[in-house]
Amino acid sequence: MRHLLLIASGFLLVTAGLSFGPAAGLAGADAHLVENDAIPRDGVFTFQLRELWRAGEDDPDYLLGLITDAQADSHGNVYLVDFQLSDVKVFAPNGDYLHTLSRQGEGPGETEAARQLLLAAGGELGIVQG
Repeated sequence: MRHLLLIASGFLLVTAGLSFGPAAGLAGADAHLVENDAIPRDGVFTFQLRELWRAGEDDPDYLLGLITDAQADSHGNVYLVDFQLSDVKVFAPNGDYLHTLSRQGEGPGETEAARQLLLAAGGELGIVQG
């Protein structure tokens, strides 16, 4: 019964915190509330997208799982973070598969639950793990 009471108390605290909105109680004295108008300040833009290349369809060289981040470096190479396989696939600007960075594991050069990439200005690459 005590365990159930603790769970119920925790649920009430979380529910009460959410009922006041995401910023309630978090804003300091310097907080500024921003309200957007119904009409965008700079107007509405319509973009026509076009496919440059496609990856992951019947290519035996690699497998794609759940992609959680995509980044491009200064050379146009595209890095896809695969959370499911815990690796990073690298593609050339034309869509050709180049190689895979990391693999699932806990050793050097391995990652667990890869989620996001950090590309530094100097070309360094970091993989954020969960």
